[in-house]
Amino acid sequence: MKISILKYFKLLQYHIFLFFLSSSLAQNNSNTNKNYIELETFNFKDLNFLDSILEGKRFVFLGESHHGINDFNTAKLSLIKYLHERHQFNIVAFESGIANCGLTNLIKDSLTEMEMLVKSLMGIWRVKGNCNMMAYIQKSGMQILGLDPNSGALPLTTKEYGFFIRKEDLAKRLAAADSLFLHAYSLKKQSYFHQSIKLDLKELESVQHMLKNQYQTLKQEVENYKDLSMIQRSLLLQAIQVKLMELNCSLDVSSDNYFLGTSVRDSIMANQLLYYSDSLFKSDKFIIWGHNAHIAKQAFDPSLNGGVCMGKYLPQRIKEVSFILGIYAVSGQYANGFNAPRKINLKRHSLEWSYRLISSKAAYVNSQQIGLKKYRHGIPNIFSSNVQALYDGLLLIKEVEASRLIPFNQLYKCE
Repeated sequence: MKISILKYFKLLQYHIFLFFLSSSLAQNNSNTNKNYIELETFNFKDLNFLDSILEGKRFVFLGESHHGINDFNTAKLSLIKYLHERHQFNIVAFESGIANCGLTNLIKDSLTEMEMLVKSLMGIWRVKGNCNMMAYIQKSGMQILGLDPNSGALPLTTKEYGFFIRKEDLAKRLAAADSLFLHAYSLKKQSYFHQSIKLDLKELESVQHMLKNQYQTLKQEVENYKDLSMIQRSLLLQAIQVKLMELNCSLDVSSDNYFLGTSVRDSIMANQLLYYSDSLFKSDKFIIWGHNAHIAKQAFDPSLNGGVCMGKYLPQRIKEVSFILGIYAVSGQYANGFNAPRKINLKRHSLEWSYRLISSKAAYVNSQQIGLKKYRHGIPNIFSSNVQALYDGLLLIKEVEASRLIPFNQLYKCE
């Protein structure tokens, strides 16, 4: 069949149009960013690419975009195993209580993995996977430390203090003060702030005054107690000092000093890491576990939370030997506490949306290859940042599952 030249060119134009249309659609339905390494699992073979990246690094920061995602916990456990066994990282420092983690570290060999978990980490991480992490830390000889001035775990009992304090009366008074601090002061103060209970402020002031006196006396006794190692004495004194710090906060709910808030909190976490690394554990390598907003090199947004993060307070000498990994979820579900799981909803052209079609379970991205444009990111997508400036690398995980907290009635069962 013969086709006129005019019809031929019209037909050619039509095919060219279809070609560019299909190319445009393909681009719109593919990942905005292509520069990533696919990870089917988090075993050592998949993580080999990190070997050269970690050369000369003493600090590895592992973030997370939300605390209620179980895949973050399992991925971090794999990374901890890899960092310990391949690169001799020996300490995990958590975004959890300085007192709780430090004291738990002193007696971890006498505890079950579940006891380690509930006495060290905040309740948001009380999940089965983190029981397995505690079991690994215990078996491997690693150490756990806390960076957060705020407490959120169970205190030691008299028997548990007795594992390293041979003076029964001192152990008993430390345990009693810690229990009173948590139940009669700290938790009531938090509940009052969130308006879930009515509070007799005179009663709280009385408890505050009494606990201050008790901890000052206990501090002096610990300083004069000879039957302690340097590490035991240091971590115990730190535990007392951080409680005194909280007791010195205001009881005026409208005061900025009511809690150890974000700006103060991040500066304390940074200084605590410096204390551990410069004084107590001078030759050890550290893994730091916390929210992306805390471990980032700079604040997500100067207008949020006072524009602070740990990176603002860490000296350049620490940054030069650090690797900061932001961890995000591109699909799946998350949970807040015991609430029902919620679907992750991403805004178009957010950081996570850009990687929503990765074919593997996860992808690693060198942050320098992302570009300088600002992305919305986080759960929900509330932050707007130049992501390249926040991290050295990013781990993006798809089809994540929400965390399922272990109920309180299963306190010492890792299930």
